[in-house]
Amino acid sequence: MLRKPLTGHDPRPVETRFAYTLDNSDFARTMLRCVGVGACRSKKDVMCPVSAYAFGLIDVWSRAASHAPGVANFFSRTEPFAGCDWPSKENDMDPIGKRRWAIAEGYIPPSSPDASYELKSHEAACILNAGDRLAQIKITIFFTDREPAGPYLLTVPPRRTCHLRFDELDNPEPIPVNTPYSSVIESTVPVVVQHTRLDSRQAALALLTTIAYAD
Repeated sequence: MLRKPLTGHDPRPVETRFAYTLDNSDFARTMLRCVGVGACRSKKDVMCPVSAYAFGLIDVWSRAASHAPGVANFFSRTEPFAGCDWPSKENDMDPIGKRRWAIAEGYIPPSSPDASYELKSHEAACILNAGDRLAQIKITIFFTDREPAGPYLLTVPPRRTCHLRFDELDNPEPIPVNTPYSSVIESTVPVVVQHTRLDSRQAALALLTTIAYAD
């Protein structure tokens, strides 16, 4: 369904502190373009679809929503009805990062049998989920001379971090020590992955860390 444009539409100029250079310093023109109807007036003889033009009736929707705020809040945060997904609470954050990460250089150094848990040689992936949705993680391990191992599955709750040690992965199989490997970490939501290795074979411990590659 399309609507014919309004004729003789000439909004009153408004002085502002902003330049609005893309609209020739015309605040009214900026507002028309913002609600998705102004460009159609100048290029075609029809308006945008009703679904886009409906934003121009924001005052009507606001009054209607005031009578049922719970219902309005539900639809405003539920796809595909949600438009701008603004945080509703002070501790809400937008997701950070990417959904697919790779650590090309993987290696778990051997350790002495009597090494403590903290000082045992290991590699770790620190996974940050700063968003408000559960992150379902899938890890695939690649080797130089055999087919990949995995997937290793885990979850990271919203607004939480997980420090995953590769030497503790055992399902579907443990990752062998003293063996080169690479890993691909995939997530259902954007996350940040940092790679860390502790090598305790010598008295002077070696620790390295770097952000993984994101695609």
